[in-house]
Amino acid sequence: MRRNSGLTVCVIYLIALSALLSRPTYAVVPDSRTVPTRGIAVLASSIGNDFTPESLADFVQQGKFSPVVIDWAWITYDWDRTNFKAVNRFLELMAAGNVPVAAMSHRR
Repeated sequence: MRRNSGLTVCVIYLIALSALLSRPTYAVVPDSRTVPTRGIAVLASSIGNDFTPESLADFVQQGKFSPVVIDWAWITYDWDRTNFKAVNRFLELMAAGNVPVAAMSHRR
């Protein structure tokens, strides 16, 4: 009796599984109203040293980059080389253009 009930449960399980697997699946249709985005990371010590905040903001705008990540790479190395006045100006320009900005770092 116990063996029969075990077999019955297995048969019911297999029938349910085959019914699930035989159902048609549909690919997710992308929402055509959403705009694809691509972000960019900028080395913090480059802002104001290699690139002016204004030229970098112009590059972000022309490339339609969003979000922007300010990267302190190895923070112990880049922190003292960062022009914080220029970084703050760049952040103001990004805020004026409604571009989201994040910061990241890792230790060396």
